[in-house]
Amino acid sequence: MGREPTLDVTEFEGEVLRPDGSPYERDDWPIMRATRGEKVADEELIYRLPDGTSVRFRLSAAPVYGPDGDIVAAVAVGRDISKQETDDSASLERGL
Repeated sequence: MGREPTLDVTEFEGEVLRPDGSPYERDDWPIMRATRGEKVADEELIYRLPDGTSVRFRLSAAPVYGPDGDIVAAVAVGRDISKQETDDSASLERGL
């Protein structure tokens, strides 16, 4: 997206939405849920930048455990599926 990566989810520009367009509260984000021990697989969300541009992502997240079994961090991986969504819609419109 042309931005420097950051690990600080407290400083965030734009908004995160569910696929239906409703707000996605920060405590419900996959990375936040992973900090509480939940494994999240292939969850879709929309990231709307301050300029109005939207990017659709599919995210997975998991907790990271230390040697004593406590959660010490969380890791998340995301894939931009915006183009895939556009290509799928175009294929449906063409009847493919």
